[in-house]
Amino acid sequence: MASVNTKGQLSGGIGSVYYRVLNGKPILQTKPGKGTKQSTGTKVSASDFGIASSIAKNIRLFLFPLLQNMADPYMYTRFTPRIFKAIADGPKQTENGHTLLDGDLSGLNGFQFNINSIFSNYCSLQPLLNREDDGSLSITLPELSNRDSITTVEKATHCDICYLVTAFDSEINIANYQDVFRTTIELKNSNNTIPVQQWVTPPLAAGQLIIVTAAIFYFRQDKLMGTVPLNSKQLHPCEIVAVFKS
Repeated sequence: MASVNTKGQLSGGIGSVYYRVLNGKPILQTKPGKGTKQSTGTKVSASDFGIASSIAKNIRLFLFPLLQNMADPYMYTRFTPRIFKAIADGPKQTENGHTLLDGDLSGLNGFQFNINSIFSNYCSLQPLLNREDDGSLSITLPELSNRDSITTVEKATHCDICYLVTAFDSEINIANYQDVFRTTIELKNSNNTIPVQQWVTPPLAAGQLIIVTAAIFYFRQDKLMGTVPLNSKQLHPCEIVAVFKS
């Protein structure tokens, strides 16, 4: 039954129409038919989206060392659909739906956690990832010149380029391994060159999601305050470099 609230706005249902107010505007919606049954495909899709939402939330928590609280405000609404699509594009694994582990993980590569500062606009380096025979992962950063490879921001005296490796069991939502590899780049000297660097993880167990995420943290060295962080919700280059199954 519909009623009029204290502001003179109609709310509730009359017949097959439902009235409500959204963001101060009156909205008319058709009521869902009673007894309407979902198709098997619709149920599976709904199940997959619920799984995607749960996995996306856990991945965000695991990536907090790089994300911190500096993702853009819409990252959450962008990330879950990407996880959902990765799951949906993979082969069906169970009667109840799909799994991310066997999904199309390539669609997650290059995801930007802050669209206000696209990672490639601040760093042109392309790290080489190599999966070794013993199950370990090596990350090789080519020789770099801060003049050609890194974008300097106002007041920054140096920055850290960080690579976070996470081995994630998506079935039980546990990160079995995490480590951050980083290198510091002085920005005062435009001719500064950093030699080739390589990091290697220990052997990683098979059947896990391996997520490699990169971020740049800018700093200003102050005589009184010491090292002052400069990153913010407007400046936080952070992206997923690669996601693959171990």
